[in-house]
Amino acid sequence: ILDVPTTFEGLYEKIGDLAEALGVPSSGADIVAELRSDIETALSAAPERDPKPGVAFVYSRGPDVMLLFGSEMTTQPLIEAAGGTDVGTESGVTGTVSVTPEAIVAAAPDVIIITSEGLQALGGEDGLLAIPGFAETPAGRDGRILDYPEGDFLTFGPRTAESLALLIADLSSVLTDQ
Repeated sequence: ILDVPTTFEGLYEKIGDLAEALGVPSSGADIVAELRSDIETALSAAPERDPKPGVAFVYSRGPDVMLLFGSEMTTQPLIEAAGGTDVGTESGVTGTVSVTPEAIVAAAPDVIIITSEGLQALGGEDGLLAIPGFAETPAGRDGRILDYPEGDFLTFGPRTAESLALLIADLSSVLTDQ
């Protein structure tokens, strides 16, 4: 059983450990080298922003399951690498906490990331913004909601560089006014 990595270095280590366990350490080293290169390429496209935009990752399965992610989650390094500040982490969240209207308003995210599956379960962006607190955030007021398939942001794996590159591009697109 391998731990879920929550840093890029942890991801590289996990791939190496998995390759070692499968008896193919050189293949693991090749995958790590390619992934490291792809992540560095993605990072080179991340613009410097001052101040960094606050980004909230919200996990939902419908209006009754709304969680704000924070530190020690796979979403934190992606948000930070893309040039954002993880508002969950900044709010003192370790792991996940239930979203309350007061907490999401206080976190004041400039951008909200939600899983595509969760957004669909809420009835789309209008459904998300109908939940108390969300429309009162800078992200809600300005319609800066990004959604991605669960597997792209909740796990670290071979597609991490693609997910990071997409997030960097999408943040640049929605933050053109900042």
